[in-house]
Amino acid sequence: MLIRFKIYNLKMKQNTIFSLFFFILFFYVHSLKSQDIFNLENSEKYANWLFENKDYKLASEEFERVNFMSPDKKENQLKLVKSYRLSKNYLSGINKAKEYFSNSNENIFLEEELKMYLLQRKLQLTDSLLGLQPFPANKKDFYKFAFLLLIDSRKLIIDNSLVLNYAGKKEELELIELGIKYSLEKHKSPVLASAMSAIIPGSGKIYAGDWKNGLMSFLYVVATGFNAYRGFRKHGINSGYGWVYSGLSFCFYAGNIWGSQKEAKNFNKRKRKILEEKVDNIISKY
Repeated sequence: MLIRFKIYNLKMKQNTIFSLFFFILFFYVHSLKSQDIFNLENSEKYANWLFENKDYKLASEEFERVNFMSPDKKENQLKLVKSYRLSKNYLSGINKAKEYFSNSNENIFLEEELKMYLLQRKLQLTDSLLGLQPFPANKKDFYKFAFLLLIDSRKLIIDNSLVLNYAGKKEELELIELGIKYSLEKHKSPVLASAMSAIIPGSGKIYAGDWKNGLMSFLYVVATGFNAYRGFRKHGINSGYGWVYSGLSFCFYAGNIWGSQKEAKNFNKRKRKILEEKVDNIISKY
């Protein structure tokens, strides 16, 4: 009897727990339904909150849902395309921009498409879009100038710097300043760096901004060359010591010339990368 009583009590407790669980679950679902947190208004608020907090990947997913519920709201469509661009999902962003432009003929979507081509370095498509579409004069000149910076056309940058003299937006002025500064900036010549290191070992690397490796190259070539000289002076032309150090000195000397031109190229690449990052940043803010 005692055992049966305990089993009965255990079953009663289990039934009570299950009943309580289903009651709480029902209350929670009913509460969600009454609040309707997934309606259009709340979904828009959440999507905009994600966008403002720069969580662009999640924002793009939420704006996809919002646009599904309300497919004709231009503001949400634009935010979706921007979310794709800012999360670097350029393929999806370009496809959406094309879709919305074909439906509305709004230039804002065309401009987003243009930005993504520039950010992807699809310069042929950028040039084609700039030539065929009717952008306002100031916008067209802005993107043309950014395009010239990205293709590294220095002479054209200088010639076109006057085009944007009437620029009023902060980003337009920043782009002009960046372009003129880049056009006037001297890059390092790999040929000159090699020639300098051929005359004075390490000097080409110093010219390219690498003082540490330049000084090390000079010391290695001089030290091994001096030891080779000592070996030949002491033991003559048959000096094994002299020939070993001669070989080392030649290797250091040749490596120093090759390394100098490489360092000059790397210097230019670093400058170029910094420029492209600044251009991308200005385009994204425009």
